[in-house]
Amino acid sequence: MWATHEEPMMSASMNTRIRRGLTSKAWVFGALMLCGVVLVISASVLSPTKSTLSPATLVPAPGSFGSLTFSSLDGARVPMSRYLGKPMLVEIWATWCGPCVKARKALHAMADEAEPYASLIALSVDRGGTSVVNTYLDKKNEPSTPWVDLMADDPKFRSVIGPHDVRATIPKLIFVDARGRIVDIEYGIPSSTWVLNRLKALASAGNRG
Repeated sequence: MWATHEEPMMSASMNTRIRRGLTSKAWVFGALMLCGVVLVISASVLSPTKSTLSPATLVPAPGSFGSLTFSSLDGARVPMSRYLGKPMLVEIWATWCGPCVKARKALHAMADEAEPYASLIALSVDRGGTSVVNTYLDKKNEPSTPWVDLMADDPKFRSVIGPHDVRATIPKLIFVDARGRIVDIEYGIPSSTWVLNRLKALASAGNRG
């Protein structure tokens, strides 16, 4: 007959010593885990959330929008490399284009909201040059905004936007990333909410890639 009485595999005193050893090891392991968590949190707080590059350290790729140079309305040459390090929103318009005038009004109304996320560039394709645009703007007496008015007179402008430009129409908006590369072109009169969301996404991407 099998004995019904069973003895523990280890004595009570040995069990006590093992429990104490396990408790001590568990305390040490917990302390190490806590230290690890503190170090990870400290590193995330002290390190920047995203890397940013100064325009001085960025060189536009040949054939990119950032490599172009346009004329201001007073005749000065303005390189787009000046705006590298931050996305650009580029409005393509003309004084004779009715839809452009409507789009321009909407875009300029949202300028203060858009400017934190992108440099705002208005490129006129008027063939009459700066005198035509200056005369038009003088008559309109538009309020001052962060938009920079330039002439689309770089000879390489058409070839640079060509691969991205599926419609030979205006108005159009060109979205340029922080490295001066065209990422999107949209047509017609824009939705302010959509444009802002697009700019926020570009800005959050920063200078990656």
